Formats: sequence, structure tokens, C-alpha cells
Amino acid sequence: MLGLLFHLSSSGSMGLYPAPKNLTAIAEGQFDTEVTQADKPVVLDFFAPWCGPCKALAPGLDALAGEYAGKVKFVQVNVDDAQALAARFDVQGVPTLLFFRNAKVVDSVSGLVSTETLRTRLERLVTLAAGRNPTLVLAEARVD
Repeated sequence: MLGLLFHLSSSGSMGLYPAPKNLTAIAEGQFDTEVTQADKPVVLDFFAPWCGPCKALAPGLDALAGEYAGKVKFVQVNVDDAQALAARFDVQGVPTLLFFRNAKVVDSVSGLVSTETLRTRLERLVTLAAGRNPTLVLAEARVD
């Protein structure tokens, strides 16, 4: 019953948080242009509008997108509208975040994670993009 109340109270335009200001929603057909051809690292957020953990993650992710503006590009894809793309990356649940560098996934995280955990991963991504000790950064990025 509580889950239903949460879902109903957070659905539609009267959700628990304002619409993201720093995340760019993209359609499946925009993936190559927005992600693989990006000139900087990209965080791709696979989400669903009905997903409670996605809604809980969104404000912190949006704040981080603002904090890392110019260093990392943040995009989000609704899995309900991009099922083939979600399947391509074997997305098993939402939220799932994929961290890209040079069109390749270098890190990922699924589920509701803290803003600090995401900040740590973003710092590793920025460090990797800057070319500083990429082997060590990649190895550390896989550890929480």
C-alpha cells in the first residue's frame, strides 16, 4: 500500500522534485550523436518515470551534473521509450548509470547510490579523461 501511495504521489508533473535542469533527455536515435560522438566523458542515466529509486536519485544526479558542467556531459534515457538501447547495454534494472569515455563504457552503477559515491566515480572519470594514470583509475572505478 505504501508503494502505491508513493507511486501516486510522485507521478506526473506533481512529482517529489522539480524537473532536472542539468540532465539532457535524449531519444534512442540520438545516442550516437549525444554519447559516442561526445567530446567529453558522458554519464548516461537509464531511468523510468514510474521508478521510485530513479526519482530519489534524480535531484542529486542533477546537482552533480551542474557541478561537473563543462567536464562531463549528463544525459538520460527513459527505458520505456528506448528498450533496444537498454537491451544493447544489458540494463537489468533502473536506475542504471553508465559512464562513457571515448564511446566506451568505463564504469557503471545500478540502483540507488549516494551522491558521494557518484561524486567519487565522477572524479575517477574526469581523471581518466585527463589521461592521469588510466589503468589505476579504471581498476579503482570498479570498487565501491
